[in-house]
Amino acid sequence: MNRQAIFDEVIDTHGPALWRLTAGYARQHADRNDLYQEILLAVWRALPSFRGDASLRTFVLRIGHNRGLTFRARSGLRSGREQEMPPDLRDERPLPDAMGVRLNRARAALSRLLTGETAR
Repeated sequence: MNRQAIFDEVIDTHGPALWRLTAGYARQHADRNDLYQEILLAVWRALPSFRGDASLRTFVLRIGHNRGLTFRARSGLRSGREQEMPPDLRDERPLPDAMGVRLNRARAALSRLLTGETAR
C-alpha cells in the first residue's frame, strides 16, 4: 500500500479517535482543530518510518499523544494541571455531599503530610 492509501485509512479509520484525543489537550474548538491538523501532518511525515512493530492505530495514537503534549506545553498547560483559581473566586466551604467529605479529608491529610504534623 502506498503512503496516500495508508493516510486515507488513518483518516477514515482512526480520525474520530484522534479527534477525541484532541479534547484531552485543547479545550477550545479552534485549538482542537489546530491540534488535529498538527497530528495529521505529523502522521503524514511519520508514515514512511512505520515498520508495523505495533498496530497502525497504536502508531497513530502515539503520534497524537506526543503532539498533544507538545501543544499543551506550548500553551502553558504543563502536565494537565489547571491554572490555579484566583483567591477571590475560591469557595472554601466544604462540599455538602459524601464526595466533598472525602475530598476535605484528603486535603487535610495532604496538608498534614506537607507540614509534618502527626495524624490525629
